[in-house]
Amino acid sequence: MSMKDDEQFFHLGMGYYVACRFTAHARFDIITGNLCHHAIEMFLKGKLVQTMEREVLKNDLRHNLPKIWGKFKAEIGDESLDQFDETIRKLQEFEDIRYPDKLVDLGAQITVTIGGPPGTGPATGPAANVPSYDLVLGDIDDLVRTIFDVCSFNSEPFIPFMQHNLLAHEYLEKSNARFGVSAKETSGGGKRELPTWACWLIAVAVLVLTIVVAG
Repeated sequence: MSMKDDEQFFHLGMGYYVACRFTAHARFDIITGNLCHHAIEMFLKGKLVQTMEREVLKNDLRHNLPKIWGKFKAEIGDESLDQFDETIRKLQEFEDIRYPDKLVDLGAQITVTIGGPPGTGPATGPAANVPSYDLVLGDIDDLVRTIFDVCSFNSEPFIPFMQHNLLAHEYLEKSNARFGVSAKETSGGGKRELPTWACWLIAVAVLVLTIVVAG
């Protein structure tokens, strides 16, 4: 049986969400924001597709996260969602550097904080007077959990690929107070860890896939 439209959007969103958490912990900050943007976009459109045509989502709302967020809030009708307006605004800034043009021309200071308030990250261009982009992973975790809650969706059915994937479970749960999905131990033993070179190889692969899919 094929997935319904809303389920497909949420399934893709969960994949992007786990990928963005992996790149955050791998310190591949330059694409973490883009992957988080894709994740939230998919989750929000997963709700909106219940009342809007897919072509409208694709051609009218496109990747404009504040516009998508506005439609989502109107659909849900919960004023408490306003607390995430700033998180949405910051995520949209990462859409501007999905391609390297601005990074090459203007440089950037990109900061991804795993927990706590934003810190000061290394600049990728000239040290002074460069655009800054910051993201707090905990804010994204809070937003994702809230989206599932207000949509009355259970998160676990959207992560079937994790049933036998301890690594995916690990990066969903790592420093994440909002998702406590328990990884099932296999008969072979505990959690597996990838060597550093493998982590970077996966991060590069994710970057290439993101450019191809979102291009």
